[in-house]
Amino acid sequence: MTPLKATPAAEPARAAAAKRTDEPAKPRGKRRVSMSVVNFWVDVAILAALLLLIWESATLQFIFPAPTLAGGWTLFGLTYDQCRDIEFATLCTFSLGILIHLMLHWNWVCSVIATQILPDSERPDEGMQTIYGVATLIVLLLLIGAAIIVALFFVHRPPPTL
Repeated sequence: MTPLKATPAAEPARAAAAKRTDEPAKPRGKRRVSMSVVNFWVDVAILAALLLLIWESATLQFIFPAPTLAGGWTLFGLTYDQCRDIEFATLCTFSLGILIHLMLHWNWVCSVIATQILPDSERPDEGMQTIYGVATLIVLLLLIGAAIIVALFFVHRPPPTL
């Protein structure tokens, strides 16, 4: 390394270089995980849940016989009903992953809606974004609940056999 010339501009660089070599390295504090890494692992978990859900659905649809004829059939020691229960649990896990993904990106979603979809509106502050997010979640859960209630009124038992 060539020595720096004694010029006024070189003095700060020389002082900084001397400081770097004289001081021992400071121990770093607790390292914070970047949000990109968190988003990556959430997306990996969502993808894994989706692939598992696709496999379970295809297995129940194409490998097992029809549910009414599947009595006594097993796959890996699990009956049709147990496999269906696992499929539902996987669907719930996938849905939770999607919810977490949306929560992590909610600021971006609100920004896109405010600037691209509703260009005449101004971007809401973080408090209003949270209120919009909770209200959206409540409305979606109410719609799903209403659809389940409607299905409850329209399901019918088969007529009794004589």
